[in-house]
Amino acid sequence: MKIDLTKVEFDQDDLNTLHDVIFNALEKEDLTNDEIMDYWNKFPEDIKLDALKWGVTDSPTRDKMYVWLQENCL
Repeated sequence: MKIDLTKVEFDQDDLNTLHDVIFNALEKEDLTNDEIMDYWNKFPEDIKLDALKWGVTDSPTRDKMYVWLQENCL
């Protein structure tokens, strides 16, 4: 089975968490929800699956997102 991870819908709390990770990694402020989702769509599948399994507030998942952003989006 293949899941389209670009079609995930987050509640506002999850989007806020993603925003915080992006801000901390890249110092990008005032991102719209669409811009946050653009970053979400850049993450590799393993990070997305961890976020869906454990939640975006899970510390190891947030750490993986942060490191990936630092390594790939600066």
